[in-house]
Amino acid sequence: MSLIRAAAYHADLASYTPAQIDRAVEAIEQGGVVPTSRPHLWTAVSSDGTTVYLVALQGCACPAGIKQRRCYHRAAVAILTATRNVRRAA
Repeated sequence: MSLIRAAAYHADLASYTPAQIDRAVEAIEQGGVVPTSRPHLWTAVSSDGTTVYLVALQGCACPAGIKQRRCYHRAAVAILTATRNVRRAA
C-alpha cells in the first residue's frame, strides 16, 4: 500500500464521498496539491488544470469551497496532513 493510500485510510474522511477521496488521491499522486510556504496552507490545481486554488483543512477557494461545501481539494489536504502522522508512526 502506498504512503498516500495508507494516509487516506487513517485520515478523517467520513464526510467525503468515495469519489472525492479517489479524486483527492489522484490529485496528490499527480502532484496537483502542494504545500505553500505558509503552514497549513496548500495550493491545488483544478480538475481541468487551468486554475490554482488555495486550500486549508477548513476551506478551499474553489467554487464548491466558496459555497461552504466539502471538495476533493480539502480531502487531499486531509490526506496529506495524515501522511505526516503515518510517517511518524512508521
